[in-house]
Amino acid sequence: MFRQKRQLELLHGNLERSSAELQHTQKLSRVGGWTINFETDSYTISDNALEMFFPKSRNDLAATGPVEAFINLLPETERAKVLRTIERASDSQMPEVELELELLDNEQCPRIASSIASLIYNEDKLVEIRGSVQDITERKGAEEKLQHAATHDALTGLPNRYLFRDRLDQAFFTAQRAGDSVAVLLIDLDHFKEINDTLGHPTGDALLIEVGERLSRVARANDTVARLGGDEFAIICTELADVSDIGIFTRRCINALARKFEIGDETVRSGCSIGISCYPSDGCVADELIKYADLALYQSKAEGRGVYHLYNEDMSTKVKLKREKEDRLYEALQRDEFELYFQPKIDLKSGCTAGAEGLARWNHPTEGVIFPGDFIEQAEATDLIHELGAGVIRKACRAAARWHDIDGARFRIAVNISTLQMRSKGLVDQVRQIMVEEKAPRDILEFEITEGAILSDSERMGITLDEFRFMGISIALDDFGSGYSSLTHLKYLRASTLKIDQSFIGNILDDEYDLHIARKMIELAHDLQMKVVAEGVETEDQMRYLRELGCDMVQGYLISQPLQEKEFLKWLKDHGEGWQSPSGQKVRVIK
Repeated sequence: MFRQKRQLELLHGNLERSSAELQHTQKLSRVGGWTINFETDSYTISDNALEMFFPKSRNDLAATGPVEAFINLLPETERAKVLRTIERASDSQMPEVELELELLDNEQCPRIASSIASLIYNEDKLVEIRGSVQDITERKGAEEKLQHAATHDALTGLPNRYLFRDRLDQAFFTAQRAGDSVAVLLIDLDHFKEINDTLGHPTGDALLIEVGERLSRVARANDTVARLGGDEFAIICTELADVSDIGIFTRRCINALARKFEIGDETVRSGCSIGISCYPSDGCVADELIKYADLALYQSKAEGRGVYHLYNEDMSTKVKLKREKEDRLYEALQRDEFELYFQPKIDLKSGCTAGAEGLARWNHPTEGVIFPGDFIEQAEATDLIHELGAGVIRKACRAAARWHDIDGARFRIAVNISTLQMRSKGLVDQVRQIMVEEKAPRDILEFEITEGAILSDSERMGITLDEFRFMGISIALDDFGSGYSSLTHLKYLRASTLKIDQSFIGNILDDEYDLHIARKMIELAHDLQMKVVAEGVETEDQMRYLRELGCDMVQGYLISQPLQEKEFLKWLKDHGEGWQSPSGQKVRVIK
């Protein structure tokens, strides 16, 4: 008898410990339990469930009671949901149900609960429900964060391409029912790569964030502003009664982004180009509308900055041809179809070769030789100019290394550096690396730079040019007189050579203004200890007159057209004793 009593006590103790451990585990897991018995009209709720999901300030809070009291413990917003679920489950004889509820914890803070309940029937009559309830607030928060990350841009917080596409489908569906129009705007920032390269990625990121905020302020409540990637944004404009209304909205977007951006200590100006397509006039499929807006954007970027275009059918053909040419340009760079031609410069005092300009030519497999005027603009528009420019510098260094031991070939090779190249942050390191790899002799390169290259940041460009000079590269100011002709730019450039644009040379014998301008430019350059090169010299009279004006060097078709390397070396050999005029024509003196 005593032994049986002892065993019962031990068993009871084990049950209590197991129950305590279960409660502890449930508490750690944020799990509770509840039961409703319809036959006894009663409920029970575990202590964990009471603590997690019911405000302790409630006077009617109890672990047991009638079924109606259980329903009244729930927030008013959730009561109907629970009753409907029980009714549907009972009607369908469902063995189990699951639902999510928004409840309040002991401190009246909102929590999200997941409840799974088993339904017990007696001859098709629901008699009891036994359920568990778990706090899933943190899990739901994590899921929402993951969902937001999957559908929104991490930098700007705007909808990403995936969500934009989904919103566009929804907009079409709504517009079809309402008989409205929808506009798709693709927005591309102007000069973003230059800003990123010159001011750094943190500034670029801050600019993108501010662009997103400005576009969001311009957009209407029902519109969607998205970042599709890089510097490309998009807007879905809905509920348009008339497509013509989109022009006013688009102009507001352009004006918003045309204003300067204050980012840290930097003042940044960007602007944008916009392409537009409309539903249903341009198409009824999302991918089609995005494609057409992209074609219109392409047209806007081709025509200038700060403009927009609406799609029309002619764009498809024009843009297709242009993109085909860009693709060919890219492929030409990969296949190394670009060759450097050399045009000699002559010293007007000695007649000896004083240098050469390296000029890129595209050896197209079917179209023959293509000149820079037919591919440089596209190279700049697609940022291929950086790869093309680096290739030109490399070829010039390679040629200089080959000519190192050739008599009469120890002079500088000049190459043009575009404005976009000059604004690239990594240009100096790139040039230094090329010179080392190609074993180029020091003092063999000259960079021809236009005034436009230093307009955005004269002081920083001046530092870049100083680094080039330290590497032994001389600087020539190209096309002087055809642009701004600013004395301030001369100050920052501190070039060793000034090149008079050929537009002043062609009429120097017949146009008094061109004559006086050329004379003053030569005098100014000499006062600043600069050499002067006249471009585009085609007649002996022009050359002789430039000699009288004090010009130092000339280049042009009178001396030689640009030549392939083999022909250029032959030209050097033929003119080793100095260049001779092809005829004995007299100089026409202008009084």
